[in-house]
Amino acid sequence: YSPSFTFGLNRSQIDEDWQNVFSLFQYKCSHHIASSTEINNCGFCYYCGIGVEKNLDKAFQLYKIASDQGNLSAKANLAICYKNGDGVEKNVDEAFRLFKTASDGGNLYATCHLAICYENGSGVKKNLEEAFRLYQTASDRGNFYATNSLAICYENGSGVKKNLDEAIRLYTIASDRGNLNATTNLAICYEN
Repeated sequence: YSPSFTFGLNRSQIDEDWQNVFSLFQYKCSHHIASSTEINNCGFCYYCGIGVEKNLDKAFQLYKIASDQGNLSAKANLAICYKNGDGVEKNVDEAFRLFKTASDGGNLYATCHLAICYENGSGVKKNLEEAFRLYQTASDRGNFYATNSLAICYENGSGVKKNLDEAIRLYTIASDRGNLNATTNLAICYEN
């Protein structure tokens, strides 16, 4: 990701752009004038080491603040921290709860992760049909990562009757939207 068009910019110029973006987020957070979106974005910078040294503890703290203010993206990011033990002790039950809350609020990223929880039985009893339903919901609302996952469900008969034609159709849609995993999966289908 880059905060500006990167055409013609060298790596140090891109890094400088990110440092400037982070500095703005950090200034607003430290002066308590940041919106929940800006607090979440500052946390993301810390989480990924964008414009600042990576600091998972600080990312978790900022995600928590923004989440407590009702920011659904921050709730999903906080859930990732709990799921992976990033900046906090790993807690898949809390991760599931946060994914569910954010998904119920309409966050498609959280909906995809909630589906993964059901698919793997992480923080909830394994339920492939519910995972399929959630992928379908997110895909129908335009999330091409969910479209790829939905295609995998059709290809493998996971939570739905196996249907290779539907899997190929969905892989094509996701691939056309730029999902490289879908492109690879589509190539494998055609190869076999």
